[in-house]
Amino acid sequence: EMSESAARCSPRAVLLAAEVLPRMPPDDDGSSAGGPGPGPRLRLVRGMFHALRARMGNCLSAAAVGVFPALVKALADHLLALHDDGFDGDGETEEYVRILRLCVRLVAAHHTPVGHL
Repeated sequence: EMSESAARCSPRAVLLAAEVLPRMPPDDDGSSAGGPGPGPRLRLVRGMFHALRARMGNCLSAAAVGVFPALVKALADHLLALHDDGFDGDGETEEYVRILRLCVRLVAAHHTPVGHL
């Protein structure tokens, strides 16, 4: 179990990660430069998800600094790129999209005003 201070993350770090995602090259065929395993994009998305999921305060502060639009843009850019390429997706791409959608949901729960639901 993580302590309170270990579960905290910088909302600016999550924002930076969300803004960097669309600019990163796509992950290769499931292997990174260091050998088999998830690529850098998938590792970054997993890290963001764990940071947001670890503590509700992380989601609140991330929503306050504007992570929601950056996450939606990253998801939209990725889905549009897949659609344009006619790519059906592999396991890693599907996991990337699934985790990115979960990140969007977590932040949206704290970003969206009640009147818009």
